[in-house]
Amino acid sequence: MANEGTPKPCRIAVVGNGPRALWALERLLEHLRANPTRPHLQVDVFGPGELGSGTTYDPEQPEFLRLNLPADQVDVWSQAGHRGPSMVQWRGPSDEPGELGVYSSRASTGRYLREQAATVMTELDPLLAAPVVHHRRRVEQVTPYAEGPAEAQTVATAGGRGGQWHVDGEGPFDEVLLTPGHAADWPGALRHTWDPTLAPLHPAVFPVEPLLARPELRPGATVLVRGAALTGIDAVLALTRGRGLDLADADLRIILASRSGRLMMPKTPAGLVEQLHARAGDTGPFRGRAVDLVRTGRGAELPTVLSDLSAHLLSGAASLPAEEARAQVRTVLEDLSAGRTPADPVGQLRVGVAIARDERLPDGVWAVGQAWRVLQGDLARCQQEVDPDGPLLGWPDSARWTAELERLGYGPSLMHAEFLLEAINAGVVEVRAGDTAGLARELRPDLVIDAVLPPPGIRDLPEGHVLRRLTDEGVLTPARHGRGARVGCAGEVLDVQGTPVPGLSLIGRATEDVVLANDTLLRDMHPAVDLWAQRVLGLLPR
Repeated sequence: MANEGTPKPCRIAVVGNGPRALWALERLLEHLRANPTRPHLQVDVFGPGELGSGTTYDPEQPEFLRLNLPADQVDVWSQAGHRGPSMVQWRGPSDEPGELGVYSSRASTGRYLREQAATVMTELDPLLAAPVVHHRRRVEQVTPYAEGPAEAQTVATAGGRGGQWHVDGEGPFDEVLLTPGHAADWPGALRHTWDPTLAPLHPAVFPVEPLLARPELRPGATVLVRGAALTGIDAVLALTRGRGLDLADADLRIILASRSGRLMMPKTPAGLVEQLHARAGDTGPFRGRAVDLVRTGRGAELPTVLSDLSAHLLSGAASLPAEEARAQVRTVLEDLSAGRTPADPVGQLRVGVAIARDERLPDGVWAVGQAWRVLQGDLARCQQEVDPDGPLLGWPDSARWTAELERLGYGPSLMHAEFLLEAINAGVVEVRAGDTAGLARELRPDLVIDAVLPPPGIRDLPEGHVLRRLTDEGVLTPARHGRGARVGCAGEVLDVQGTPVPGLSLIGRATEDVVLANDTLLRDMHPAVDLWAQRVLGLLPR
């Protein structure tokens, strides 16, 4: 604790109580441990519920809801010399069979995050001017502090920044870090336009308990689900296993409505990926080329590297002649660029599952998805160095490409893809392309479920959201070519001239397209949280 006579502490507000809020406190902890003479801090955290888990990783949710990231890649302490346990170390050897032991439940992940948050708080408190204060409520407003004497409005904080802020009337704070997760609503949600005469609407999959309590879920009922991506699969899991039913006993007809008709391809298990990549050989030169293109303003040439790397992986993994591999990849990329839907999306899923099971050789679709997985981490890191107002990666067509590349490279785990395919084979699930309202008119379902999550960025936020207010007031500025807010490398909010807004920072999915691939628990892909902590403590070079 600070002694009497020490300088007035720098007050920091962390808005949010999910993983990124935890990471921010962990980074402050580690830098204060290494630099004990740094200025005194006073930290307030704002967010409902316990620190660390947020709502996505609520420990009270059912165990059948799983991560889409292997547990061995979840580690709160990966940037701190691993002096605390990783998820796998904390959990110990799993007694769950197959991929259930690879992909932990969201609930157990939440318990891990909360326990690590408690450790961080215990170790951080003695290094601060006062213990961390947790305001257990959702924030509605962050406003500039404009009261009091002039000197109070320009308090010099630890990095030479000025400007103070109120958070729901608390403060003033010298630094506010916004760490938003998924919004609860968005203008494109079905609830805003739905015609109730078509069918009753359930507005969201999560939390699943209210969904499972719907009276419409009677044996023989037809349920139309808007969205066939990861949340759509979770809806199918909830409507079957969440009700204690195996697919053989399933009593509902479930229609997954995909606007495009496309399905996400399964992830290949890590051990098989390692074997297949080893056959292909080193991918380092391709990664280096991709990074060089972004750093030299030639991101428009990235499809060439993607094509070359995909052909390299396919030729080696499937033992194909180079020209045949290039031809397969060329067809996939041409379809992707043109937005063409596969003639048989379910057939494509069957092939993807067979490849992930090592029952057939990889194909061009697999290779393109793998190539994007190889490149994405390096591209996400170097994206931090480019103009936040330019196209993502300096690639004018990136928005069209990256959505499809995510579908091929970052789809469901193999076990969830197998489950979906089994549900289709059993006649429990049908995939239909088209508009949800149009399908409801045709099918007359007993219930419609909206399984499309709010998109990242700040362009589609609902009225009343704290970031919507800051955007409407001109504090947050959407990037010219993207969905997210303009921010710098350390998360500092940038105004319309590109000048940092004093005392205000933003990290997470609200920065998407300025920052690449925010929706992840991987600590090491994005440097902004660590750079933010260094900036607050004055550790970054001027």
